[in-house]
Amino acid sequence: AVHADQLVKLNVFVTTPAIPSFFFNALQEYIGTTFLLIGALLISDHTALPESAMSGIMTNPMGPFFIGLWVLLIILAFGGPTSPSVNPARDLGPRLVHWLVPIPGKGSSQWWYAPAVAIANIAAGATAALVYSVVTFVD
Repeated sequence: AVHADQLVKLNVFVTTPAIPSFFFNALQEYIGTTFLLIGALLISDHTALPESAMSGIMTNPMGPFFIGLWVLLIILAFGGPTSPSVNPARDLGPRLVHWLVPIPGKGSSQWWYAPAVAIANIAAGATAALVYSVVTFVD
């Protein structure tokens, strides 16, 4: 059945903010992604493990579980205002498909929001890497 609500059709593909504000949505994405990446880097850091634990291929078998739990917590904490993508490809690819596929009555792809996600998440990745390298720096 053809659905008349254009926003519902867009939400099938991409993340849309509850309150459209480019600056605050980008800030929310930036903060959420920064916390996500710092946590994931620290969880997967094997330098604190003893040498005997370094012999296996997977140094921390519970690492993926804890990273998944961390992702869940970040999405629950930061998910309300922006439906966070915490990954620019998770928003850009589906937005491009929504723009290209001929869907009857689909409406705008809201390209004004795509840079908020992309720029904020790329900046958050750089910030998280910098914070991680400063926190874990041992001479």
